[in-house]
Amino acid sequence: MRFLSRSLFILLVLSVCYPTYAQEQKTAPAPAAGFQQPARYYLGSLGQGGPDQLLMTVNVWGFVQKPGQYLVPVNTNLVSLISYAGGPLEDASLGRVEVIRAAANDGQPAVVKVDVEEYLKKGDPSLLPVLRPGDTVVVRASRMYGVRKLLDYVWRIAVIIQAYALFSYYIGRS
Repeated sequence: MRFLSRSLFILLVLSVCYPTYAQEQKTAPAPAAGFQQPARYYLGSLGQGGPDQLLMTVNVWGFVQKPGQYLVPVNTNLVSLISYAGGPLEDASLGRVEVIRAAANDGQPAVVKVDVEEYLKKGDPSLLPVLRPGDTVVVRASRMYGVRKLLDYVWRIAVIIQAYALFSYYIGRS
């Protein structure tokens, strides 16, 4: 009987804690048949007389819908890149976005801090840096994100303690 109660308790703990660590894995779509690798850096005209565009590789990390590596036109701005990534998540802090340059003018990595919220309020494009090939954009979490995560863990632990107390109370009565 004691083995059964411990097994049920362990099963309860795992069922409450596992959803916190499990995440849906999304994979990139497979390239189309006949797709040539070098051509992916060049976007031909999309219509009659449309301009041809050179593409660059940039990375988007953090609190966006679809983080990853993107091929975007050379003249893409930061807001467009975040939009390509599906937009910011609810817990994103658009006031604390960072653009990490692989190599600045002096050959050293550089970090450019950008307040996208200010851009959205004023609409001044000079507030956004020019993206370069190889840039990594990091959208940070809001300050309340950590508090919400802590409260979520406390709630999960409280559920486990309550379930254990009820379980041991009813096992002790029988």
